[in-house]
Amino acid sequence: MRLYRMELFKICTRKLFLFGAAGMIGITLLYFLSYVSGAESTINGVRYRGYEAIIADRRITQEFQGILTDEKVGQIVKKYGFPKEAREGINMFVDTNYLNGFVMYYLSDGYMRGWDDYQVATCTYPIAETQLGEMEALTGREMILEYHYGWEVFINVLNLGFILVGILVIFGISPIFAEESHIETLPLLFTAKEGKGRDIRAKIAAGLTVAAASYLAIVLMALALCGMFFGFGGLESFTGLIFGYLSTWFKTALLPVKGFILLYLLFAFVGQLELCAVTMLLSAWCKSPFHVVVADALLWREANKIGCFCDNDRKKQGKIYKQKEVLSIEGANENYPCGLWIITSQNYHREIKKQLEDMGIGIDRIIRYVDKSEAYYEAVDDRYQELEEKEKVLRTGG
Repeated sequence: MRLYRMELFKICTRKLFLFGAAGMIGITLLYFLSYVSGAESTINGVRYRGYEAIIADRRITQEFQGILTDEKVGQIVKKYGFPKEAREGINMFVDTNYLNGFVMYYLSDGYMRGWDDYQVATCTYPIAETQLGEMEALTGREMILEYHYGWEVFINVLNLGFILVGILVIFGISPIFAEESHIETLPLLFTAKEGKGRDIRAKIAAGLTVAAASYLAIVLMALALCGMFFGFGGLESFTGLIFGYLSTWFKTALLPVKGFILLYLLFAFVGQLELCAVTMLLSAWCKSPFHVVVADALLWREANKIGCFCDNDRKKQGKIYKQKEVLSIEGANENYPCGLWIITSQNYHREIKKQLEDMGIGIDRIIRYVDKSEAYYEAVDDRYQELEEKEKVLRTGG
């Protein structure tokens, strides 16, 4: 235990680690505050900004929270109307609030793809005839209307936070073994009273503790900030709502937000421990902490081959999804002129493929990803059922 405390103290008192931890907290806080200061809401002609907009949206949502019904949708439209004011250069209606924006995007004939490509809503559709209704029928769960924007902010803040934690872990853990070789004190491990084995175990335990503590600190910080400003409502909503992807083909969209958050945090935790383990392994092989950082950076680069995500919907462009920016197809082609394009859309792959070819992207750089879920096989036309079943057996083995 004494060796473990000593190793932990050595890691946590290095100036680089302390400055890195302070920088991680500061950058994450500034990024979070950008969401708060950028919030806007217009309620019956009164425009709110910043924290006031968040409070206003939470207040009006509270009146209608609970199971979403067609009657509630009608009441929302009657009370707040549809958003309709668009301005050049702003890819959203400027007179929207949380409720009428939700109804317009998911339950009406209106849309906003960009300031020069939009349609003001004129009517609403019954929930059963929308993608929300399809998701309800597929999952057996009713749509719960709550103010869930805080969870979108939570995920986006953690996407950045986990990158910063990873950098902190790399710089903080890299000297754990390499430093012994660098300052030529490695022979002392063989003559230590506790022996080489115990010292190595203490270093490994201390490294894993630092990684786990850094992960926990950033999660608790993001959770406390989001809860304080945005509240914890929306845990029963569909995950697709916080990403803007409502589709029965997008399996993650069908999960309740609370289920997705738990999975997200679990995988992120495992990822941080894995990064720590790799860093300690490299530290044992390399002769200086600098070499460890370089090797870690190269491995991290290789593990993040996806350059970006693309979407024709301007409302989604500029957002962060799975730690990658969502770009327009034109923007992605400019940033990655030699990139490989993977089309994941199951319904519009032909149109997207033609769009890419029209931009001069060779067919040898375009791949279509096919994901046929159980819902697909249940809904397929009877004329093709036998053929699809055979293909399913070939693809899955059963």
